[in-house]
This record gives sequence, C-alpha cells and structure tokens, in this order.
Amino acid sequence: MFLKNSQKGITLFLVIIILAVVLAVAIGLSAILVGQIKMIAGMGNSVKALYAADTGIEEALVPIMGYLKGQASSSTIPDSINDKPLENEAHYWVKIGCCDTNYTSCQDDCPPQLSPIDGCNATRFCIRSIGAYKDVQRAIEVSLEPPID
Repeated sequence: MFLKNSQKGITLFLVIIILAVVLAVAIGLSAILVGQIKMIAGMGNSVKALYAADTGIEEALVPIMGYLKGQASSSTIPDSINDKPLENEAHYWVKIGCCDTNYTSCQDDCPPQLSPIDGCNATRFCIRSIGAYKDVQRAIEVSLEPPID
C-alpha cells in the first residue's frame, strides 16, 4: 500500500517537466524568430538608404552633365548637398569634388568651387553620396572620366 499511494504524484511531476521543456523550446524559437525579424527589417532599411544615396548621385549629375555638355556654367555645380530629406523620411548628403591630387593636368578644367576628394581616383569629377534611413547608412561613390577622343 505504501508504494501505491506514493505514485499518485508522479503524473503531476511528469506534466510539470513536460511543460518546462515545451516552454524552453517556445522561448528559444521566439528568440530566434525575433532576431530574424529584426534582420529582415534592417535589410529593408538598408535598401531605402541605398536608394537615397543613389538619388543624391542622380541629383549631383544633373548640373555636372549640363556643364560637360556646355549647357550650363561651372557655377551651377554645387560642392555639396547637405541633408536633403526625401518623402519616405530618408536623407542624403553629397560631396562633389574635382580631380584627384595626382592628376594636376585636369585642374584647369576644374570649377573653382570644387576641391579634390581624398582617396578618389577620378580624373574629372568625383561624387560621394551617403543615404540614411532610420539607423542605417549606405554610401555610393561615382567617378566621371573625360571622354576618350
């Protein structure tokens, strides 16, 4: 009789152990899923930041191409575009430089308001654009070379 009465609590003990294991698995899976969801959201923010940087490059190219085609003066080329907001709450910053310090022959073609940008190997124009969306930043650099005759 002693053994029969002592086994009545084993069912409750097994249920508690099984529930603890199921709870541990559920918490582990939720931690993994939350991390994955944050990563996916960050990728979307990264794409928006990259497109904002691309928009900065496009905006900087408009006056440069007008100047190169002879349709605008060199004074229309800004040396930078600072913190321009977009409709989707992204921002971009652009720095426009002319020539690398290694290419002194192109300094004659360089508009006076533009200075060389360190590390840019362009022989004509160098455009650096940084796009930002929420806590993500992405950058693009474009070098314009003179046409080959």
